[in-house]
Formats: sequence, structure tokens, C-alpha cells
Amino acid sequence: MPKAPMANAERNLEKRAQGELNFRQEKWCQLMATGNFSGAQAARAAGYGAGTSNKTACRLKAMPACIKLLEKLRVEAGERNSVSLDEVISGLREARDSAMASGAWAASIRATELLGKYLGMFSDTKVGTQAISAISTGSERLSTIAGLRRKES
Repeated sequence: MPKAPMANAERNLEKRAQGELNFRQEKWCQLMATGNFSGAQAARAAGYGAGTSNKTACRLKAMPACIKLLEKLRVEAGERNSVSLDEVISGLREARDSAMASGAWAASIRATELLGKYLGMFSDTKVGTQAISAISTGSERLSTIAGLRRKES
């Protein structure tokens, strides 16, 4: 005797048991992996109803297959978009040097400021006379670095 056709609900249960995702679930994972959507926003954008998007997002966040796909997509995105600290520092130095050469003092000072922040040269926690002294000393250093003022011997 031939098997009776499987109902959609039974087919969906079987797919879930095997860890397969449907189109909307995969779309939700892709949207979440971008980091630009909340769970509910991604659910609506993936085609789920607005009234159930919060509950759907909670359910999808707990699904092992969604968790696995999200992790995979995030790792792939990280590998595609990786930038090393050396590249950032090198880029800031190049930007500073180029800005100085062209006389773009504001850009030069900004690049130098960002390098100084990375090195921990500036502290936002100081208050009072010490802060004014640090700002004054920092401004003098930046001016000297940028070539706006010659260092006194």
C-alpha cells in the first residue's frame, strides 16, 4: 500500500529535527549577522508578521540550527572584513604625513590625536588645573608635531 502524502506540519517537524532551516529562517539569520537589525526587525524583514515578530525572534534565537548558522555567518564576515591594528596605525600615519605635506593642518592634527589616544597619551578623567596644564602641554606637542610651531632649543 502506498504511503499517504505527508502533511506540511509533519514535513516541517522532520526538517526541524534534521536541523534544516526554511527560507525565512535563513533570511532572518542573514539579516541578524549584519548587525544592523534587532531580532524583531530582522523577523519582519524576513517576512514574519509584525504582531509576532518579537516572539518569532526569541524562538529563532533559541533554535540550534539558527545559532549555528548565525555563528558561521559572523565568522565568515569577520574573515572578510578583518583589519589588523598594524593596518590602522599605518593608515593613520600615512594620513597624517599626507595631510602635513598638503598643508591640511586640521586633518594632520586629528590623525596625530588618534595616534595619541591609542598610545594612551590623553586622559579625560583629569579635572581642574592638571587638566588645563595637560591640554596646554598636549596642544604644544601637537603644534610641534604638525610643524605649526618650531620647538625651542
